Amino acid sequence: MIKRISYLILIFMLAMLTTGCSGGGNDSGAGPAAGQFAYEVDGLLGGAVITGYTGTTEHLVIPAALDGHPVVGLRGAFTNNAHLVSVTIPDGVTVIGNRTFQGCASLQSVDIPQGVTQLGNNAFFGCAALTSVTLPDSLTGIGDRAFQNCVSLTSIVLPDSVTDVGELTFFGCRSLASVTLSSRLAYISQGMFRDCAALTSIEIPGSAADIGASAFRSCAALVSIRLPEGLSSIGDNTFAECAALTTINIPGSVTAIGGGAFHATAISEDVREKIRSINSHALFTQNHGVG
Repeated sequence: MIKRISYLILIFMLAMLTTGCSGGGNDSGAGPAAGQFAYEVDGLLGGAVITGYTGTTEHLVIPAALDGHPVVGLRGAFTNNAHLVSVTIPDGVTVIGNRTFQGCASLQSVDIPQGVTQLGNNAFFGCAALTSVTLPDSLTGIGDRAFQNCVSLTSIVLPDSVTDVGELTFFGCRSLASVTLSSRLAYISQGMFRDCAALTSIEIPGSAADIGASAFRSCAALVSIRLPEGLSSIGDNTFAECAALTTINIPGSVTAIGGGAFHATAISEDVREKIRSINSHALFTQNHGVG
């Protein structure tokens, strides 16, 4: 009888050991969420990339290691998680990949550590409760639609390390009122601040050579924008439907202005004449429509 009990205990211990090595994330130091993570080991990044999470924790501290593998990245792990309110990401993570927090409607705050260099496409898309996020000085690139429809986001500072920001990044962030752009930003991407209804002013850094199509379209409260000398082009519909915009400086370096760039704005006639001298198609009337 004693031998049989000992045998059963041995079988149970072996089963637990096997489970702990399966890639499910059974790390004894991971806290209450241990065992609820799925991950892949990425040889290039040198550690575990978390790809899934089954827990219901509201205030999540992501473990620094899973099964002995350092956590170095997140990818699609928390998509449409309805429970998360706050997330702390461990030091050692360098990449927050595509759709990592997409659709986390209750997420209010995220602690992004120094060392993160990339935010992927749709990383925080549709995080409707997110009010603020601090981006680290290590960050260099932000993907398409990374913060699109974060309707409660009120401010953002892009650190000077950021050189590349994708399309539609802040599209539909209707509460976004304060924006500080990186001094090394190479361009303002297409639709980057479209429909940011609370944005009243912004300064474009001297590093930006181009402003993409519809970058500020329908920013209804925008009254002031400073364009730098060195800017070469303004895209189609860039400031279209910015109804409060009454004046804008056009640097001498600008050589091309896209169709409908200032459609349905209130800019003065002298500014309109200057724009016409650069490109006669920059001002579309309502009859021409906007693309």
